[in-house]
Amino acid sequence: YADEKGVALRCFSWCVDISQNTEASVAILKKYADVCQVTDCKYLHHTLVCSFAPGSVNFEEKLPQIIPACREVYDYAATKGVQVVYEPQGAGFNGVQNLKKFVQALDRAPKFVADLGNTYFVNESPDRVIRAFGKDVVHVHVKDYRVIENLSEAPLPYIFGR
Repeated sequence: YADEKGVALRCFSWCVDISQNTEASVAILKKYADVCQVTDCKYLHHTLVCSFAPGSVNFEEKLPQIIPACREVYDYAATKGVQVVYEPQGAGFNGVQNLKKFVQALDRAPKFVADLGNTYFVNESPDRVIRAFGKDVVHVHVKDYRVIENLSEAPLPYIFGR
């Protein structure tokens, strides 16, 4: 449909917790890399660990669990001419420090999604992430976040304040 309308697909995003059911997660991401190749979509974005609750993810524990799977997906996608992109996401794999540790452990040259809002989950401003990774940003998510200082004001029970 997009092709009929002259709309190019540039970034395919998939939410996956790559630390859970790793083989199945890698298999589906490889299939999506194939989809990217045949649709001339240049970027495959996948989440790492899907959790937004502060303290719900132990970054140091999860990092070594996900690196082999991330490398496998990254390398496979590269054979298809597809660049894997990552973003600061959720409560664990978020913030400049953790994202830099992830990139160092990955030992590849990923590009990034600048998510101008997710960093609020770890009390960092979006401009800090842009300063750290801006030269490698290829896709942007812009959201309107409401920063809630007092959790009693949260409109839904799954919204987290600072």
